Amino acid sequence: MIQAAVKWLAESQHKATHEEGKSKLRWLQQYLRGRPLEAIDRELIAAVGEAKAQQSSPATANRHLALIRAILRKAVYEWEWIDKAPRVKLYREAKRRIRWITPEQAKQLLAKLPEHQRDVVLFALATGLRQSECIVRRYAHLAPVQLVQRAEVVSRLLDGNNCGTAKKGRRAKY
Repeated sequence: MIQAAVKWLAESQHKATHEEGKSKLRWLQQYLRGRPLEAIDRELIAAVGEAKAQQSSPATANRHLALIRAILRKAVYEWEWIDKAPRVKLYREAKRRIRWITPEQAKQLLAKLPEHQRDVVLFALATGLRQSECIVRRYAHLAPVQLVQRAEVVSRLLDGNNCGTAKKGRRAKY
């Protein structure tokens, strides 16, 4: 399995999820290290999934199982290292509705946060961006004029603690 993981990582360097894949493979090592691909069967995969589901959520376990499945499928169909990959059964995930925070909940949240976290949360509330989009944002694809325009919009949103919901175009005062 180690050779397959190394090859997978080499071929997935261009993917945005490459670092997440590395992290998942580090966790999976405790179960799959030293095993030849042919020795990875449904029972072992189910045991790995169960262990991860007990540590975290079924959705997280599914992401680990999906990585195992992807590597095994590449080993069969692309690399031709094995003849057949075992079926990987995923956990049922709850279909969750998108949850919105009310202005009152936003006020309570901002009041309870430490000072150093308020600006990031306020920015996220104002823009609708996810945490990773707020903190690790790359603007290499934008021209300098676009960067200045975006900075002006963000500064207008943050002035006086005004937060807007960009998707609906309405503004709320928090």
